[in-house]
Amino acid sequence: MNKKTVSIILFVLFSLVVFSNQLSLIEIPTIDSELLSIVSEEGYEITEIKENSTQLIIPFDEFSKFKEKYNAVFVFENADDIFSEYFNLNLETESVYHTYEQMEKVMDELVKNHSEFISKHTIGKSYEGREIWALKITAEYDEFSEHKPAVLFMGGHHAREWISVEVPIELAVYIAENYKSDKSITDYVNNYEIWIIPMVNPDGVVYSQNNYKYWRKTRRPVSNTAFGVDPNRNYGYHWGETGASSYPSSDTYKGEKPFSENCTQAVRDLAYEKKFVASISYHSYGELILYPYSYTNNVMAPDFEELKKVAEEMAKYNNYNPIVSAGLYPAAGDSDDWLYSEIGTFAFTYELAKSFIPNDYQVAEICEVNIKSAVSLLDQIDMILK
Repeated sequence: MNKKTVSIILFVLFSLVVFSNQLSLIEIPTIDSELLSIVSEEGYEITEIKENSTQLIIPFDEFSKFKEKYNAVFVFENADDIFSEYFNLNLETESVYHTYEQMEKVMDELVKNHSEFISKHTIGKSYEGREIWALKITAEYDEFSEHKPAVLFMGGHHAREWISVEVPIELAVYIAENYKSDKSITDYVNNYEIWIIPMVNPDGVVYSQNNYKYWRKTRRPVSNTAFGVDPNRNYGYHWGETGASSYPSSDTYKGEKPFSENCTQAVRDLAYEKKFVASISYHSYGELILYPYSYTNNVMAPDFEELKKVAEEMAKYNNYNPIVSAGLYPAAGDSDDWLYSEIGTFAFTYELAKSFIPNDYQVAEICEVNIKSAVSLLDQIDMILK
């Protein structure tokens, strides 16, 4: 079956899709990368590609078509049931995961106790009016402080990926606690500007924690019946070409235009100002370290060998699999491709853990190994600059 035939079949199958309120997680036999890309473009999120199967999110009322066409089976009829253990918990008192307000308190405490090298900044406001907070960690110890290489760590692009908020929070705490007592950390803080944005998409995270756990996008109204844009399909490099949906109700909706969202605008503007040398954007899940390009697997990044080398070094500390992002499946409009191509940033995505929201008891270990991995990126900044 050639690509044209496959496209026609999929167009007929998907063209009348009406995205229902209930989403389902299904599993189908593994299909080739070309077909995976087409499915993703039609607005269905691929959550995991295994050796013998592929999992993706579809509207519940579309299941019969996938069952007939691909012999699909339900993993969860209601995708939100994946997170059932968190349905009735008070996160502020009964979970290790941070709410938006708790994140603010941690950041304020760090600034209070380490004001000589940590400061808190708002880089923008969300659609619902929440500050998008960032920590700047650097010791202003000489006249060259304003010209230090800058490094970015950020989490919480996707609302349901709560673990992606925890790692940058704990990284900030680790750096604060080890400054002056650990020579390497001291050198990094003295010589670099380290920026940490734990929650890029605060509206989405708050909605996921308080309402619908499986929520992924922002919360801006985008049609009469749909809310939100996938912020990691909203950056401006090759925006909308592959792996993103034009359907407003889709979980991978790319938005009406590049940088339509307050949160992606905030990251963009900070990146233009700071010209980050390197970055890590935390997501979940899959235990992967991804590097450009994401928009296509037919073009190799100019710095492919160097990106690969840095990723492999970081992977020594968390045993994640380092691969080109499009090797998973093509997805245009992500932060890494834009940062790398527009700013020159050595940009990486970590797909943390083995689930979107790991159990509470797993969080500490996930943070520990990934803090070590993040520190190894700081250790390679001089090499990247050469």
